Amino acid sequence: MTLEATMIILDNSDWARNGDFFPNRWSSQHDSAHLLAETKCNMNPESSVGLMTMAGKQVEVLLTPLTDPGKVLSSLHAVKLGGRPQLTNAMQIAQLALKHRMNKNQRQRIVVFVASPIEEDEKTLVALGKKFKKNNVALDVINLEVASEEQNKKLREMVAAADNSENSRYFEAQPGMQMLSDTLITTAIYQGADAGMGGAGVGGVGGDFGGGGQMDPDLEMAIRISLEEEKQRTARREEEQKKKEQTETPGQTQAQTQPSQQQMNIESQGPAPENKMAVEEEGEDEEERELMRRAQELSMADPATVKGEKAAQENPAFNDPSFVKGLMEELDIDKNDPELQKLLEGMGEEGKKKDDKGKEDKK
Repeated sequence: MTLEATMIILDNSDWARNGDFFPNRWSSQHDSAHLLAETKCNMNPESSVGLMTMAGKQVEVLLTPLTDPGKVLSSLHAVKLGGRPQLTNAMQIAQLALKHRMNKNQRQRIVVFVASPIEEDEKTLVALGKKFKKNNVALDVINLEVASEEQNKKLREMVAAADNSENSRYFEAQPGMQMLSDTLITTAIYQGADAGMGGAGVGGVGGDFGGGGQMDPDLEMAIRISLEEEKQRTARREEEQKKKEQTETPGQTQAQTQPSQQQMNIESQGPAPENKMAVEEEGEDEEERELMRRAQELSMADPATVKGEKAAQENPAFNDPSFVKGLMEELDIDKNDPELQKLLEGMGEEGKKKDDKGKEDKK
């Protein structure tokens, strides 16, 4: 992080009222200067920023280089617009202010906002740029008056003359509805020499943690270290999880193949014991159903017929109708009893069936 003393020169001439930048050229310079002061001080707490104007009756130094960026904002409220710009005179006074800076270890830098046509010729500006290079003063120029190609060329030549190891920069701001500060925050003028290593992101202006650029650098560095450690822990956990999954995968594959082999063995061996038991149970069920059917038939049959059949089975003599009729005469039983008539008829039919079956067996 570069330790610098910076003088910001604003163009408060009549051209600063132009509204081609949102909301106008002066307000754009106002916001950009405040943002630049915060960026410089937050990138290095020992850096200092000063402020001055270059138009009006005379060049005015509003603030000598200080480490408090809040005073830059407060000093801008007293600025009045008007008059013609005095570019070379303002830059020479800015160099003198940097020469008398409190910390001699700070590098010197001048940032100039040009919002109006300049009267100096190219030769004068180039000579001034060479003087800055000789005294180790870096120069950044932000040109808002881009309509004149001749002026653009003069400013580029001045910056090229002041450049020493690419420490000086030139930027042409294009008019439009976008805020000038939003455009400049991504440039090397705001990010400085540390642009490749994080630049303004390290300073916290518009950074990752909010705070409007007011976060303490030590606190922000601690937060960044904590985030990096958390990322490393997360990466280690993910790597361990992947290794664990890789070690578990072969076992899972073997477990999945075993059921299929078992199924093939079962199919080749034929019906399992459980299937045999199921077949036996089905046979027993059929016998039970047959017994139930016969019980239902007996329950629905005539009681006299059932008794006659039972008696006939116990004593074969009762199957002979003549024997039964003789027995009834001896016992003086009424033959006209309807129940006896049914019993005799049943016995006669059964006797006929047995006789027919005996004849067939003889054949």
